[in-house]
Formats: sequence, structure tokens, C-alpha cells
Amino acid sequence: MRNALLAFLIFGICGIAYSANPNVVLIVTGNDHAGTGFVYKDGYILTAAHLYHKKLYLGKKDGPKLEVVKRDEKLDLMILKGDVKGSVKFADAVLDGETLTESYTLGFLTIIHGRVCAIFENGILLDSNLMHGSSGAPVFQNGKVIGLVSRFVVDGQEQVILGPTMFKVPLIFGRFIYLIPAKTIQEFIQ
Repeated sequence: MRNALLAFLIFGICGIAYSANPNVVLIVTGNDHAGTGFVYKDGYILTAAHLYHKKLYLGKKDGPKLEVVKRDEKLDLMILKGDVKGSVKFADAVLDGETLTESYTLGFLTIIHGRVCAIFENGILLDSNLMHGSSGAPVFQNGKVIGLVSRFVVDGQEQVILGPTMFKVPLIFGRFIYLIPAKTIQEFIQ
């Protein structure tokens, strides 16, 4: 009973759950860092380029090796090739409102709700409690990918530089996540 209560408190408070979406994968680097990616078509995973390391693995450090197919540090996007199957649909438009992010935090799959708070031509600002390990995670609205988690911006009143074109956004409070929009992703993967 005590273990069940402890598990409920840990997993319930953190929002940890098992995914119904097999397209979301854990990526582990050779230097023991980890992030998230997603299978966008059979054999290919999309993630954040800042996860790059000369050794990348699927699921765990001694898991199957992943090959870098394409990487753009300015866009913070990277395509990996591996023995994976699946696909996702990309949204045509982003709606102001609720989002769902599936990512790996401390090796556990987390499903966290958020809210779109700003939409720019070259990025989306999300108000959400994502944690480290979420880099490269897909963010969904109505079952379709609206963006990929790129960077975190934590509490601050100063101007903070975000995104591939380095636009500035004044932040007053809260934790914000910069998303690379689906349109940019689709252009990158073609």
C-alpha cells in the first residue's frame, strides 16, 4: 500500500504516464545526455539539433545506434535514421489554446498540458511546465504536431533571445518553451 501511494504521488504530481503514441522516442547521447524525438515516417526520427553527439542511441545507451542524416544548428533541427516505424500528421495551422506534449524526463515518458501564448512567423511560444529531456519533443493540438520543443526560457524580466532568427521577446514571469513550427519542420524534412 505504501509503495502504491508513493508511486501515485510521484507519477500523479509529475504527470508521468505511458504513451499511446509509439512515435515518441527517447534519444540518448554518448555523453549520457538524453532528449526526445519523434518518428515522422518509417526509418526517420526528428529531434532538436542541440542534442547532437557523435554517438546517438535509441532508448538507452546500449540501444540501437542512430545515424545523423541532416542537421541544421541554426534551425535547431536534426533528422536521424534508425530501425523505427511510424508517422505523424502535421497541423496546417496553430490555434490559440491547449496543447499536449509527450517527452522523456529523467527517462520517464511525461505527458504535459500547455497553452500557446504567442504565435510568430518563425516560432511559437508555449506556456508549459516541461522539464529537461523535453528537447526535440513533439507538441500536439488535436492529434497533429504543431511544433518541436527547442529551447526553454525560465523566469526573467530581461530581453531573451530565442529561436532560429534570434528575435527578442520580453519575459515577465513563468516558464516558456520555444517551439519550432510545423511549417519550418516540413520544409526541413523535404
